[in-house]
Amino acid sequence: MSAIPSESPDQARYINLTTFRKDGRAVVTPVWVVAHGGKAYAYTLRDTHKVKRLRNNPRVRMVACDIQGKREWGPHWAGTGRVVEEPELARRVYAAFGAKYGLIYRLMTLMRRLRRGLNDRVLLELDCKAE
Repeated sequence: MSAIPSESPDQARYINLTTFRKDGRAVVTPVWVVAHGGKAYAYTLRDTHKVKRLRNNPRVRMVACDIQGKREWGPHWAGTGRVVEEPELARRVYAAFGAKYGLIYRLMTLMRRLRRGLNDRVLLELDCKAE
């Protein structure tokens, strides 16, 4: 896969992340995204269906979108995704989320820590190129 250039969806505040069910049907979810080391990253709760779908089928698509995922713009990107297992990489990527999303990210992290702890979230690494 190629590195993600500057006009990629990771420059947007939100992306529609498409993962695929076992039968091939697409499921689209709006998520936050950051770039790190030429790849895009999103995070989610460990027990979400998108994590299960990604573990079963690594194929993903992404496109910049609004907060609700209803309006899309820019190029579509396709490639593969995986759940990040490396703690040091995760630390650096979560720091990138903090830098990009600022106060709102810190508040959401604090609320999650108070409610559930932070072990319930996972990072998704998205290695994509323009379609």
